[in-house]
Amino acid sequence: MVAFYAYMDTHETNPGRHQTLIFDIAKTNIGYAYNTNSGLFTSPDHGIYMFTWTIICESYGFVYSEIMINSAPFGSILTNSQSITNDHTVTGIVVAEVYQGDVVYILTNPNQPIQRGILSDTFHRTSYSGWKIY
Repeated sequence: MVAFYAYMDTHETNPGRHQTLIFDIAKTNIGYAYNTNSGLFTSPDHGIYMFTWTIICESYGFVYSEIMINSAPFGSILTNSQSITNDHTVTGIVVAEVYQGDVVYILTNPNQPIQRGILSDTFHRTSYSGWKIY
């Protein structure tokens, strides 16, 4: 069995373009395939996996993020609260065939700017999770 759930312990106040996001608190890490120091999930075996990631951006801000498999984008989301005075939360979900040794991670988009910060605290968590479904 392989499954993990991790979140950012604190806000990422100044994320840059093309930055790997590190979810440094792993609440679940069955199979120990997720690394809290690097933000990388390394697949222990071939299979079909589901991955989700949730990004919370500050009010009047926006964050483009992508889920990467090896170094190729597989999915993306835009968290945009640019025109509202509230924080905004968006979750991306993908199902992917992943091979042993493949690396899956969340990256800020290299071609899009980021405005303001990524939020994560006790009341709302920016998070990343994945599990093998077959």
